[in-house]
Amino acid sequence: MGKLPNGPLGAFTGRLGNVVSYILNGQVIVRTIGINNKPPTPKQKTNRMKMKVINELVQNTYLAMHAGFSAASAGTVYNYANLAIKHNNPNALKGVYPNIEVDFPKVLFSHGNLLQPIDPKVEVVPEGLKFSWDPSKQLTYESAHDQVSMIAYCPEKKELFFIKSGQRRHQGSDILPVDKKYLGLALEVYMSFVADDRLDVSTTTYLGRLEPTDANNIYNPLVIEQVCDTAICDTSIDSKVSFELVEGENETRENMPHTDLEIHPKNPDFARQRFKKGTV
Repeated sequence: MGKLPNGPLGAFTGRLGNVVSYILNGQVIVRTIGINNKPPTPKQKTNRMKMKVINELVQNTYLAMHAGFSAASAGTVYNYANLAIKHNNPNALKGVYPNIEVDFPKVLFSHGNLLQPIDPKVEVVPEGLKFSWDPSKQLTYESAHDQVSMIAYCPEKKELFFIKSGQRRHQGSDILPVDKKYLGLALEVYMSFVADDRLDVSTTTYLGRLEPTDANNIYNPLVIEQVCDTAICDTSIDSKVSFELVEGENETRENMPHTDLEIHPKNPDFARQRFKKGTV
């Protein structure tokens, strides 16, 4: 049954036949209902797949999307999810039906007018991920007190690590705690800033994809001059690590002398660990 709360010349609410009308965010929405027995067209299939992929991303990253788009949705007929979908569909999608997937470098978790981070960087540390940026540029009082938002998303596990309001912009760095087991998986990393009054944000900056090998050094912080299949480590009193290459492919952690190094939990076969060049 339809109702006319605004009189005979106003919009009706409720159902009349196969037409339904209702008020959403101050707007009158009218739609038809029923079963469509027509097979979907190729364009319809593509659009449905795009919406499915984007909706899944928005749901899996709800906290970040809500924080990033709520300010922009205030005072409009949209909610945060509407704006998240608007900014990411189709911009953050790639592929052709049925192989449509998220294009992570183009994903936006926020869109606003604040200054984006200058020279942003991220590195793996024992506590998680360390974000840094250049705070030396001239800033207004307001921008200097913006707070950093840090995001790390694991597509494989659909797990989000997020801090909405971390250190101030003028402090130059902050750490996002990430469970160590996820540092052994690929992570998509982003950052932005939120105003001190929470009325504006900066547009998301993509910092890159951290591959599982990028986290190895927090478990085995060695200086390696070449990649090898097997190796024996010897830790001296002053904790400096020396390396002796050995032949054979059956050396395992149990066969090695004791060291103070923590072994990667997903790779106990330490002898076959492939280390990257680097500096402790």
